[in-house]
Amino acid sequence: MENINSRKEFEQQFMQNLFGYVLPEVKKYEKERKLNFILYNLIYIITVISIIAIIVIIHFPLRGILYKWIIGIVIVYAYNKIQRPFEYKLKNKVVPALVSAFDGFKWIEDASDEYYQDILDSDVFPFFPNKNIKHLYNDYFYGNYTGVFIDFSQGYYETEKIGGKFEFFGCVIRIKMNKLFEGETIVRAKNAPFSEMKVLELEKVILEDSEFNKKFNVFSTDQVEARYLLTTTFMERLKNISVKFKGSGKIFCTFKNDNIYIAIETKEPMFSLFKLSHRVDKVSQFNEFFAQIASVIDLVDYLKLNEHTGL
Repeated sequence: MENINSRKEFEQQFMQNLFGYVLPEVKKYEKERKLNFILYNLIYIITVISIIAIIVIIHFPLRGILYKWIIGIVIVYAYNKIQRPFEYKLKNKVVPALVSAFDGFKWIEDASDEYYQDILDSDVFPFFPNKNIKHLYNDYFYGNYTGVFIDFSQGYYETEKIGGKFEFFGCVIRIKMNKLFEGETIVRAKNAPFSEMKVLELEKVILEDSEFNKKFNVFSTDQVEARYLLTTTFMERLKNISVKFKGSGKIFCTFKNDNIYIAIETKEPMFSLFKLSHRVDKVSQFNEFFAQIASVIDLVDYLKLNEHTGL
């Protein structure tokens, strides 16, 4: 495959892959999806009926919280045993064909140890020294676009401190910058912890955009560089990524070690393809998939990261 040198070329190749291979391939699994959907709902219905029977026949009092807890366990069980295996079976068959619209772009179920550690070292998430950190990254995509290395995943991160904890679930993006910058700049949602900034020796930055200052805290080792990086247009691109990934509005971003790290808290799992509740060949799910990847491309294009220049 020839190198993909523009968003338009990527879209053309993506759609060619979608209609030429993916849709004909996934249609074969529509009957299996219907059977799995029936089984999924049967498990839920049987559970509800069983709980009602216990209450009515045995007169065992089940409080509302306990009832919801049991239902929650059943839903998680059904997802892990029915939805997830079906979803990943189809992803393994067709997602590589979709993402190959990027030159050499690939998808695997779980991220590498190197990616794990680099994200933890990036300072994109709040941390509390000497406290346990839990993290998990799956649905891992990586490859090159116009000579720029991009990788991203669905991530879960949790760190605790006395009196509370910070928890994140969403999309975690890493983009290799060909541009050179010397300092470290961190952007965090207002309600995210930032007590470790003194340890990192970062100073608070106040930008000219008052609306931006209301929503985010900015810290940097270089005030001038931070103001150069965080333009209004750059923040609009970040917000667009959040919208395409159905984000909650909480955005975390770090410029460090010639990489941009972006974490977008999302309301549902990243790239929600092949849900049991709709047809496997539903085109809108693939259009949404494309829009999510394209939003990251738009940021790369805006920053001209393929150009080896200084700021």
